Amino acid sequence: MQSLGLPISAQGIDKLHNVLPAQLQKQVQQQWSQLESLIKQCHVLNQRNGVLSANFTELLCQLYEPEAKSLYAFPHLMQD
Repeated sequence: MQSLGLPISAQGIDKLHNVLPAQLQKQVQQQWSQLESLIKQCHVLNQRNGVLSANFTELLCQLYEPEAKSLYAFPHLMQD
């Protein structure tokens, strides 16, 4: 985007789309919308995965040492 002299923003993308031939504009807009949707889905799934991972870690800690407060209290869990 920078090498084209366009801002790295939604406005820059809009400007890029506007200079494309009409048939290509439609195709690129559809692909861009699909990419945007997939990125949003990935973000939601990554957030959920982080929560599940933290919950699982807490559960393991409670099972192995109910009084432990930190994963690092279990060096055997950190080994390969």
